[in-house]
Amino acid sequence: MHAVFSAIAGGVPPSDTARLRLEGDIVEAMRHSTLCVEGRAAVRWTVRPEKAGSSLIKDRLAIAANELLSQPILSNVRECSACSWLFLDLSRSRSRRWCSMATCGNRAKAQRHYHATREA
Repeated sequence: MHAVFSAIAGGVPPSDTARLRLEGDIVEAMRHSTLCVEGRAAVRWTVRPEKAGSSLIKDRLAIAANELLSQPILSNVRECSACSWLFLDLSRSRSRRWCSMATCGNRAKAQRHYHATREA
């Protein structure tokens, strides 16, 4: 999953290997899922724990990945320039570079400041 979304975040097509693996994970997750229709709420796939067994978390991630792949918000997927975690950039300018300003952003800025003062 990470390889596919990392490629998407970088604006390049994912490798065939990564794409086929994610596709297989999604197909397997669908085998353990049922279609959930609740009134006027959006229809969605729900993984059945009794069917998924030990692959419950993996299946839920695959279903969530499948839903994200079909949404316009997919263009907001970014990869943190410090730790390589993936995140959705929902900032107004769509220019976020870090998964978290409190951790990765702060470290990157502190490192930049350290190098700037050391060179001076």
